[in-house]
Amino acid sequence: MYGSEEVHLAQKIEYEYSTDDLNFLPPGQNSYFKLPSVRTRKTILKIAIAAAFVLLCIVLAYLLLHRKHLDTTFTVINSNDTFSGLALHTPSNSNHLIKFNTFIKASYQPYSENIETILQEYWHEYVNNSHLEDCSVSGLHSKKENCIYWQQDLGSCIHLQNYGYAEGRPCILLSLELPENTLPFPYKKSNPVVKKYLTGIWSKDHVPVTCTGETEADTRYLITQDPIFNNSITYSPLKGYSLDFFPQLRSPHYRAPLLMVQFNTLQPGLTVHVRCRVWAIYKNATKAIKSVVKFRLHMN
Repeated sequence: MYGSEEVHLAQKIEYEYSTDDLNFLPPGQNSYFKLPSVRTRKTILKIAIAAAFVLLCIVLAYLLLHRKHLDTTFTVINSNDTFSGLALHTPSNSNHLIKFNTFIKASYQPYSENIETILQEYWHEYVNNSHLEDCSVSGLHSKKENCIYWQQDLGSCIHLQNYGYAEGRPCILLSLELPENTLPFPYKKSNPVVKKYLTGIWSKDHVPVTCTGETEADTRYLITQDPIFNNSITYSPLKGYSLDFFPQLRSPHYRAPLLMVQFNTLQPGLTVHVRCRVWAIYKNATKAIKSVVKFRLHMN
């Protein structure tokens, strides 16, 4: 039998042996943990460098072969490139529902202030940038500079009238945001679509916008006869977006063209589902262009 002191000493030696550095274990017990030889490590390093070089050559070859495509697809000029197509400008928290009471200013103020903020950006761009061109006279745009957007083209949708909300004739702001080099074209006049939907507003140098109800019932509520207003819906500019604003040029001062849609004969207490569409064919488009926006109108 061993004494308690001998047992304690044996346990201490065993513990120190098990926790010692593996390099000091007896020969044959730490062979798994040995580092490769210097020669082996150099060989592995050479193989890794060669593999990385081959991979780099493959990537460069791909980029050179697809250079034209990449330049067209991924060139980003400004924030407008994050979205392509017909854009609805409403407060971010509106969830595409425009609900207001003509007698309560606070109910429609978020919508009118949102429009005001956007128009102020356009006005500041005009004041601070002398290089913008006046494209209001057809055929005089040199295509070397971006166009000035005149706010008087937005008809009766102005700040002094609260953009129509106080009168129960709300103005909805739409813009056409297209990537650089993308060109919109109107439908040919011989296209049956023109006769069916675009009578009176088709133009060879504009792409028009029309708005209707989502359903037949919505359309009946939206478009009604009125002794004061000849048109239930007014578009400003009437013919839509001028082609002079396209293509977008390489400039941080570019602003997409605007269009106001004013609903003149809304009936109170009803929610109307609205669908607006820009009638255009696109050239040089490298991604899908959104041509339709949907929203709801509710007036009390």
